[in-house]
Amino acid sequence: MEESIKPIKRIFVFFWFLFLPILLFGWWQTALAAMQIPTFSVTGVVSNEQGAVLPDVRVDLFDVGNCAFGAERCLEYMVYNTYTAHTNSQGRYSFTGMQCTDNNVISIEVDGYEKYLEKVSFPCWATSEYDIILLESDGIDPVIIIPGIMGSWNTQALAGMPSDNWVLDPIFHVYDQLKQNLIDYGGYAQGETLFTFPYDWRNNNVITAAYLKDKIDEVKSITGAEKVDLIAHSMGGLVSRFYIESELYENDVDQVIFIATPHLGAPKSYLTWEAGFMGIGLKDIIKEKAILQIAEVNGYDSVFEYVREEPLGSVQDLLPTYGYLFDLPGNVLRLYPDNYPRNERLEFFNQPENLNKLYSSGVEITEIYSDISDSTISSYDVIEPTFDQIPLWEHGYVNGFTKWSRNEGVNLGYGDETVPTASASYLNSDYEIKYYNYNHAGIVDRASRDVIDILTGQYIEINVIDEPNDYIIIQVFSPVDLQIVSPSGKIVGKDFVNNSEINEINNAFYTGFDTEIEFITIPDPEQGEYEIITQGTGEGEYKIDFSLVGDEQIKTKSAHGYTIPGLSVSYSAILSDIGLEEFASQDQTPPEISITIPAPTTYLHSDIINIDYEVEDNESGIHSVLVYFNNNEYSPSTIDLFEYHLGNYEFKISADDRVGNKAEEIVNFEIIASFDSLRSDINRLYDEGDIKNHRIKKMLLRQVSILEKWYNKIKKLEQRNKFLAKQKLVDKIRTKWLDRFNNKYLWVLQKSGLITEKAREMLFEQTKYIINNL
Repeated sequence: MEESIKPIKRIFVFFWFLFLPILLFGWWQTALAAMQIPTFSVTGVVSNEQGAVLPDVRVDLFDVGNCAFGAERCLEYMVYNTYTAHTNSQGRYSFTGMQCTDNNVISIEVDGYEKYLEKVSFPCWATSEYDIILLESDGIDPVIIIPGIMGSWNTQALAGMPSDNWVLDPIFHVYDQLKQNLIDYGGYAQGETLFTFPYDWRNNNVITAAYLKDKIDEVKSITGAEKVDLIAHSMGGLVSRFYIESELYENDVDQVIFIATPHLGAPKSYLTWEAGFMGIGLKDIIKEKAILQIAEVNGYDSVFEYVREEPLGSVQDLLPTYGYLFDLPGNVLRLYPDNYPRNERLEFFNQPENLNKLYSSGVEITEIYSDISDSTISSYDVIEPTFDQIPLWEHGYVNGFTKWSRNEGVNLGYGDETVPTASASYLNSDYEIKYYNYNHAGIVDRASRDVIDILTGQYIEINVIDEPNDYIIIQVFSPVDLQIVSPSGKIVGKDFVNNSEINEINNAFYTGFDTEIEFITIPDPEQGEYEIITQGTGEGEYKIDFSLVGDEQIKTKSAHGYTIPGLSVSYSAILSDIGLEEFASQDQTPPEISITIPAPTTYLHSDIINIDYEVEDNESGIHSVLVYFNNNEYSPSTIDLFEYHLGNYEFKISADDRVGNKAEEIVNFEIIASFDSLRSDINRLYDEGDIKNHRIKKMLLRQVSILEKWYNKIKKLEQRNKFLAKQKLVDKIRTKWLDRFNNKYLWVLQKSGLITEKAREMLFEQTKYIINNL
């Protein structure tokens, strides 16, 4: 039995070892199959809405894993793999063996059709049939860009001249990239489907909303469209809302994209309304300088006066409609609206019944905003203003806030450095897009990609240029025009030869020269020496301010001058890596002064000096020449020494040229007397009535002759007898003669009314001088 079993075992073992590798190989293949990533295949037909198949159409499939967001956001953040196919002549496309995940996106784009973008799931280990029907595009709605406060410019209108030539932000170019991106990537055309709405931002927003209606009517007339889309930045968003929520609204807005709009106001505007400060940031300083010049041209001494007395309703429309003032001491939040500057227009449009007009209008609402921590003014610590601060800070002085130190008493929170997050995200919007690192101006360009996506369905990458780090602003205050030459030789300003404007510096702005508001701004200025040239348009004093404004420093240097029509004067400013080093006139040579008469000598009291001098300046020219005599400003061309006492005198010429270089020249001389000058003065005193009759005049002249003879005898005696000259006897004789002349003659004559006090004092002074000095 056992012998019979052994062959069977041998056969079993043989076959076991024979088939074991095969079994192991099969198990290995099964394990490998189990470890493979699932795949799927998709095929289908692409056709239009009329049923016609579309050959040679590109179809893109994007693997977005388990993305739970909408198709656009999945494409932005979650793309792992991308596959591409093209339809054949029958309009059929095919993907095979694609790695399978829970969510996949098919995207197709064909000229003349709407973009097809949908998130769909396909089962793994299967082939799915998925037909795509492309709809013919109805085209895009025309879009209008609405800027914020000071985002428009019209030099003539701002100077009080009639003009409707408003342009979109030529200073900071906040909207330039947005406009260009809409053209380059969004398919818009300037003047056909893309429009801008620059406006007079000094008006309140109700007035501007009425002008917006006119602009929308104009765009509808040009394009034939029934509705428009609005891209509204900052205060421009309030303008849009005030229109849609008003009785003027004509159901002609399809979408409105709010970018950094202060739906509840912005505490930053408190600084402007209460004290004329535009804020604490880089662009705020430049805006403040520009609006101060606008204010002065319009007859106001400060930004505060301009804002409150004009008044600028736009500033009031930006005030918050909630509590933001903390009273010190105690740090207690003051309840709005008690003792707050009111924003009644925004309060009105934020009432539920008015907001419901917006929500029920059918307008698709998108809010785009930034949420940077500790970047944005959220509230203030305030105290009572002092007497010398009034009328500023009517509702409370921001504790420690000054022109030079702007962060005292300022509390920062989340926002975009201008508008708090809570204000910019206040609406019940259809879409909300939040950024975390863009400021109030920079968010406009950075949002271009999302704006184009919202308006057209095209989500594309867009290169955005960084904002400038520094600006220079050069302001002139009449009567001169301005030209700047950069270190590389590029010119911006007035072309003095052709009497036109010239601008060779990228993104520089020149206001023009036809108003008293004249300045130039240059972003990211190059280092080196700038030449600033002024040309006189009238006669008078002018001022130039050269300011470098940046994150590291805010520095202004000023120069004053005096001009006449056609006079050109050059200044030099040097910028380096340490900032603004120098700003001064290239004319550093003071005037040359030459005085011929009076000379540094002695003059008799009876002399009349004919002043003779010359002042020259071969560069900017002479501005003023002042003559001083006896420490007083002197205008006659002669000096009558008869009117002055004997003694030492200073004659001075002071001159300055038209750029302020000063020069001074002084001549010292002495007025003395002699017997001849004494006789001349007696005759003049008689002629002028200080000696009353001819007989007294003759008697005084006779006494002068006696005194002269006596004096000559004493001089001879002194010359012969040296010993006598050293004795005090001579001094006693002189004193005796002076007393006799003064008391016996001059005092008696004055008391008798025969000579005046002036005559007595003059004759005694000269007699005394002669006796003591000759």
